[in-house]
Amino acid sequence: MKIFFRKNERAIYFLVIGCITSLLTAVFFKDLKSGEFLYLHDEFLTLTKAESFNSFFTRNPVDFGSANTTSLVVTFFDRLYYSLVRQLNVSFEVIQKVLYFFKLLILISVPYIGFKKLSYLFLKEKPDLTTLVVSLWYSFNTFTLIFWNGNGFSLTLLIYYSLAPLATYYYHQSIFEKGDIATKLKTVVLFFLLSFALYFFLVFIIVLSLYTILFTFLKKIKLKEVFKNLFLLLVLYIPFVLIHFIVLYDMFINVSKTVNMTGSETYGNLQGGFLYQLLMWFSWGVYTYWEPRNIFTFSQYFRMIPSIAAPFVVYGLILYGMIKKRKNIYTSIFLFVFLVLLFFVKGAQKPFGDLYLFLITHSAVFRIFRTPDTKFSVGIVLVLAILLLIAAKRCNKRIFIPSLLAVIIIQGYPLFRGIAIAGQNTKTSSDRIIHITKEYQEVVDFFNQQAKGYGYIVPYPAVEFGHYMLDKNEKHLGQDLLPKLVHFPFSYISESSGMFVPTYQKFFNAVGTGDTRTLKEFPVRYFVVRYDVRLAERNASVEKNVAGGFPLVFSNRLFRVYENDHALPMVQSDNVTFTMVNPVKYRIFFKNIRKDQLLHFYQSYNKNWKLYPQSFMDNICNKVISHDAYRVEECDKKQSFAELNEISYAWKGSLFEDTHAIDKGYANSWNVSPEYIGKNLDQKYFKINADGSMDFELLLYFKTQSIFYNGTILAGLYFIFSVFLIAVHGVRVFFAKEHSV
Repeated sequence: MKIFFRKNERAIYFLVIGCITSLLTAVFFKDLKSGEFLYLHDEFLTLTKAESFNSFFTRNPVDFGSANTTSLVVTFFDRLYYSLVRQLNVSFEVIQKVLYFFKLLILISVPYIGFKKLSYLFLKEKPDLTTLVVSLWYSFNTFTLIFWNGNGFSLTLLIYYSLAPLATYYYHQSIFEKGDIATKLKTVVLFFLLSFALYFFLVFIIVLSLYTILFTFLKKIKLKEVFKNLFLLLVLYIPFVLIHFIVLYDMFINVSKTVNMTGSETYGNLQGGFLYQLLMWFSWGVYTYWEPRNIFTFSQYFRMIPSIAAPFVVYGLILYGMIKKRKNIYTSIFLFVFLVLLFFVKGAQKPFGDLYLFLITHSAVFRIFRTPDTKFSVGIVLVLAILLLIAAKRCNKRIFIPSLLAVIIIQGYPLFRGIAIAGQNTKTSSDRIIHITKEYQEVVDFFNQQAKGYGYIVPYPAVEFGHYMLDKNEKHLGQDLLPKLVHFPFSYISESSGMFVPTYQKFFNAVGTGDTRTLKEFPVRYFVVRYDVRLAERNASVEKNVAGGFPLVFSNRLFRVYENDHALPMVQSDNVTFTMVNPVKYRIFFKNIRKDQLLHFYQSYNKNWKLYPQSFMDNICNKVISHDAYRVEECDKKQSFAELNEISYAWKGSLFEDTHAIDKGYANSWNVSPEYIGKNLDQKYFKINADGSMDFELLLYFKTQSIFYNGTILAGLYFIFSVFLIAVHGVRVFFAKEHSV
């Protein structure tokens, strides 16, 4: 078998990949009809071009403006995919099927490349069929099952997961072997691709840190060499940090306290101590039940004898390999790393749960592990796969291969059947196959056909993530569909929102007391009373207050829409018109201004909203904004070029900074002075009229966006340059080998 595999390795490899990828894609979508699509709980997807267009803005207009930087980074490749394919004139069903096929292809093919390299590194042997089987287990196990079930295995997280074995190999080569500069560049490029999955990447750093310390100590390697190589890797990686600097900037410099600042503390839901983690129950959702639910509809499957036995088969194979050949430094190292991760993945549970709580309480960075079950487990699976790879060379192949294949079938069974993706219709759950129902389409059409001005939609109950009755026989558990279809931004007045605390308190109190006068101090155009949200109790008083203060303008079985005829514009001042270019940029036109006046901007206060002067002559043309995509029609090439200057706003000085203040207890205001403009700016920035008044234009811009653009451009150029150098080195090596032959 070994000889046969080596002779036909490539053919077997492509056959396995092609068959599994095509078959699983077909299984996932087999029950979908025309007009239907999958929506998996926490899955990131965009249903309209407008939503795709807004994917890369650091300020999300939802909830009167909330930070979007962390979400942007950890779903970066998902956003990139949707933004690119939305340029093609294809249906969403095709877009989603291609994405799932692409994700399966990556998950099955890429890890095998890494494990082949690791086989050479740890065993000094060529890979055989056992390497492929270990790679398949890494692709299909309880951890991957949970992530497929929870969010369709987000493309950004999946890229990390698939590249982690290969990155491990190149890291070792860079630190402990005489790797050339090309090897180190490969390492930092891989680390860059991994780093978008921020919380997974931190676990990966912990794994590599433990590995580095233990390997250095056990192999008695000179610390000077290790530190030198680590320092060189760090220097080579520094330009890549620029794209992620935006997250640190938003967390520590541009911080604004939001309602959901603490986040979910899911470690309080963990049970079973070490036992549940040894069973590879890497999610509290496996053993914590609620109704109605449609994630882990197969939760009882985890408690069946084959499912319980499968992880212990993995441990048994590893243990057998250790017994067959005890002296293996890599086995000792990764076994220790496994035990460390096993300790942390249990969270605050006994024993020594106080240590975990201490780190959560006193370490800002460690707060990212408040969901330890889905964070540390990614490291556990990688370590177990490496231990299996080592053990495979010591075990009888006729025992190892069938045993591990059986584990793959057992642990991946709900995925292979499609249940983990499409879900099931039972008494306590529903499938994930949905379509836009009649009532939903009616309310969506009502909003999108409005031409009364841009403003917020406030829904009641304020449930942005819950259980929705789309139709009498169709349900959806997950994110609210409406904001993905309607072109107006939504604001959920709930404790789980990302709303600025003063904004939340003012609006919440006004709704609770029926204070319509205060409600009119917000740019809210519509209030929607919803009957599609399944709740134990409905807040009747809230609905009464809204219904009593505003006229009803739309109604069907699921929705009642009330309109605020006097909704504030997003930007307000005397003799001012404005254009919303996108969620982070507004062009504001001042005409016939004679004296100082306040400029109001009704989004939550943030010090990074800045005013910049705009060349009056270049911007005298008109722009038209279309509601369906926030797209701006350019009137000339000069204006198109002018908008490229956004990268300079990261360091460019802004106007009236010392007058930027909190307005109405939550919003922004500036004191705009035409006298200051006339004395301090070039004449191209303003026009003096015959009556002595002044016309000028200001750009209201969110500075964080410019910082993101700068980091992305510089990191992107460095990425291209690094890949180019790696390619050149590869070509040179290839021709050198050809010449020697």
